[in-house]
Amino acid sequence: MYALRRSTGFPLDALIFVVSHFLPHRNRDAVHRILKAEGLNRLPPP
Repeated sequence: MYALRRSTGFPLDALIFVVSHFLPHRNRDAVHRILKAEGLNRLPPP
């Protein structure tokens, strides 16, 4: 999930859409907590 976020720069909702096909048990809150723990909860400025 970390590599996907770093390489694509997808916003949270788009990331949830992609990840839900592979990890259906993960909800939006769980994904946000994981990203926040890794410091990836905010997208870098363009």
